[in-house]
Amino acid sequence: MIPNLFQRDTTFETTANLTLNVTRFDDTCKFHYPPEVDVYPSNITVIQESKILLNCTYRSNPSALRKVSWYKNGELLSVGPPHYNLGTDSQPSLIISNVTGQDTGNYTCQLFNEVGNGTSHNSISVNILCKFIFNINTFIINAVIVYVTG
Repeated sequence: MIPNLFQRDTTFETTANLTLNVTRFDDTCKFHYPPEVDVYPSNITVIQESKILLNCTYRSNPSALRKVSWYKNGELLSVGPPHYNLGTDSQPSLIISNVTGQDTGNYTCQLFNEVGNGTSHNSISVNILCKFIFNINTFIINAVIVYVTG
């Protein structure tokens, strides 16, 4: 007996979700993705009472940011004048005025757009040198030496 080599065609229906992790886009195909964030310089050392600029750059689509957050040693900073000031929406830098030893630490940046958020994988190490002020008063002493001979 010859086995049945022909079978009836069967149609299957299925539903699938496709997730794309896109890191870049070109102008012909626009994907939306959360910010990819970098901070620089990697190290900065200044004398206390100086002003420093911590840079945060990003790529995202859409490029408009909804929120900018800065962290020091993993703790969210309460950003606001006069000590901490943010840059612009297109350059979300952090400006620290009148730095003190308490500003020493590792800083990271987190950015949010309508798709999601991204945090810098690198950090900026900030070191503050103490500023010493010395007041030295100089006294001029006039001395008269008298030799007595006997």
